[in-house]
Amino acid sequence: MSKNRRERCPECGFLDVIKWGRQSGHQRYKCKNCGTVFTFTRKDVSKLNRFVWFRWWILGKQTIEQISGLSGYSTRQLSRWFDEYLDEYLT
Repeated sequence: MSKNRRERCPECGFLDVIKWGRQSGHQRYKCKNCGTVFTFTRKDVSKLNRFVWFRWWILGKQTIEQISGLSGYSTRQLSRWFDEYLDEYLT
């Protein structure tokens, strides 16, 4: 299991971001796509990532193992999140 979680740009959603120094004790990142510099302290971005991975699983036909490798989360954790989405949308 990879411990390298990939951060997503809050502006364009691009996954290819690089570390860009520190500010007020928080790691800053810069998007290679749009050039936005940002920090991650927002929970809503994490929830957006979860839904993006869920769509990849459902629509993109990627396996949970493939998404686990990209996201850095375990297959077990991803399965729990995906089950929540399925329960929410199927009931």
